[in-house]
Amino acid sequence: MKLKLFHLISFISFLICCTYGQEYLPVEGGKCEKYIGDGDSGKRICNGYLANPDSIYVHNKTQQETLNDLRILINLLEINDPSKECINPANYKIICAMMFPECIEINGINITKPIALPIYTCNSFCKEALVTCSVPNTIASCDSGKKPLIELPYTPIEWVKYNLSIYGGIDDYRVNCTDPTLIISDSSSEVEVGCVEPLIKRLTNDTKGDLKKGYFYVNSQCVINCPVTGMHPKSVWNEIFKISDVLSSISLACTLILLFTFGILNPKLNRFDKKNLFFIVGVFGMSVSGVLIAANGSEKTVCPTPERYAVNTDRVCVASGFLVHFSALFAIQWWTIGLADVYYGIKFVGKKIKIKVRYYLLATLIISLAFTLVPLGTGQYQAGLSNVMCFLKDEIYQSMTFFVPLGICLTLGTILMILVMREIYVIVKSNSTSSSSSSSSSFSSKSKSADSISYLKLQIKPMLNIILFYFTFLYIFLFVRVVNSRYEEYQDSAIPYMLCLAKGGGDSCRLKGPSAGSLGYFAYCLRIYGIYLFIISFLSSRTIKIWKESIILNNAFVTPIIKFFDSSFSNRFSSKNTSTTQNSTFNNNNSGSGTSKGGNSSAVSINLESRNYNTDDDDL
Repeated sequence: MKLKLFHLISFISFLICCTYGQEYLPVEGGKCEKYIGDGDSGKRICNGYLANPDSIYVHNKTQQETLNDLRILINLLEINDPSKECINPANYKIICAMMFPECIEINGINITKPIALPIYTCNSFCKEALVTCSVPNTIASCDSGKKPLIELPYTPIEWVKYNLSIYGGIDDYRVNCTDPTLIISDSSSEVEVGCVEPLIKRLTNDTKGDLKKGYFYVNSQCVINCPVTGMHPKSVWNEIFKISDVLSSISLACTLILLFTFGILNPKLNRFDKKNLFFIVGVFGMSVSGVLIAANGSEKTVCPTPERYAVNTDRVCVASGFLVHFSALFAIQWWTIGLADVYYGIKFVGKKIKIKVRYYLLATLIISLAFTLVPLGTGQYQAGLSNVMCFLKDEIYQSMTFFVPLGICLTLGTILMILVMREIYVIVKSNSTSSSSSSSSSFSSKSKSADSISYLKLQIKPMLNIILFYFTFLYIFLFVRVVNSRYEEYQDSAIPYMLCLAKGGGDSCRLKGPSAGSLGYFAYCLRIYGIYLFIISFLSSRTIKIWKESIILNNAFVTPIIKFFDSSFSNRFSSKNTSTTQNSTFNNNNSGSGTSKGGNSSAVSINLESRNYNTDDDDL
């Protein structure tokens, strides 16, 4: 009976021991030292918050190493929650007592040598500090069984025991844990809270209101800088801004020249010119948006101050965002209309869609305004944290007012491009069959084939224009969709980023976000199209003819200068030109009837070119 009672008592004692987490700890061989102080950082850490600064326990780390770890922990707490509930003298006492426990030295008659033992902080106070600072268990934990990102010192529930028998002492020496809040501090003043660079301190009583003003808080007192150097270095942001500024300025100049050439100097606007002009107007508006940002200063437009990004109260931001949104929608619609015309013209050579341009213009204006006035009224045009321009803030507005119409146009464009390619294949195949057929093939079949090929040649530049615009807008579409889909991944990188900042990583710490290359190419696609359009549309024989016949080059002042250079050039190569002319005359005289036979294709080409550019029964 006595034996059973003994076993029962032993079992209950074991349960109590395990429940409270008490255990025998080995004597680690540490030593007692005087606290070296907080150092020359200028920030108070543990001075005045230790129970006995003349005797702290030091074991496997030096005091300086422990002090560095403590700074990291304090930085993390300040980043996570800099409120008075967290950063206060009581929690500083707990943290300092955990990191620099008071040291006791065991001496006695039978003790062979002095033994240094720590007085640990009670586990409940450790948990209280983490709770008041809202630190999740994944970052730091007071329970030894878990493995968080930051490992805290051991904290017993009530006491620990040591077996000192090998040193001549007792085998169950007990040391109770301590309550750090009972430490009498030499100062009751509030603990000063700072923000780890590159975060910027901003004291406010209205955090939610500040969010609407463009401040992005990581805690109640610290905001992320703008542009976000945690995502890319400042030098990288400057390069991206520079790319956008330069391309916008060049594109603006290019589109102005095109508008002046085809809209003012052009003696007769045909149906193609009118549609192309409205397309150029859309691209021009996108360029103006970029120049507006550049003129105001790209960084200043996106980030009016270093601690906030531009929102709907910043006029330049709103104006540029509205303009690029409206212009992009306007341009993509005219791009689709132009592609439909190209397909119809290749499919039905000599025919055209009989819808007046004024109806197209009215429809495109209504659609563009409808999709831009709603976001303007709801204050959607903002910069955001990782942007090089001002655009729509919320994903729902991005989707419904921009990417849905853009996606519809791109889808229609894809279908039309496939149909155009099919028609090109049919024409080429038909021409190849016609060439390999017998000489008895009908003249009308050859004429139709030559007509198609000639018309196809005229469509090379319009098709190139369409393809370039397609891929630039496709990239913009895919870029924003991918960024939105990875938003949670970018958010999840905030904790490692804060830990890196807490450890003093500074500029080397990185938040996840769009790569510098993808951001730079995004800016490139937004601003380059005016240059593409200039190369395709301006550098042509027709443009040269328009300028030559214009009043700018065809007047009493400029004409003599042009004639002078023409005569100088002619005199320089007169002998070579004479020889070439003679040979050409000889060949023409010998070809005779061959010219009359082969001239039909040229006539068709000239007729097509004339029909395509110089005649039009459609008015605006």
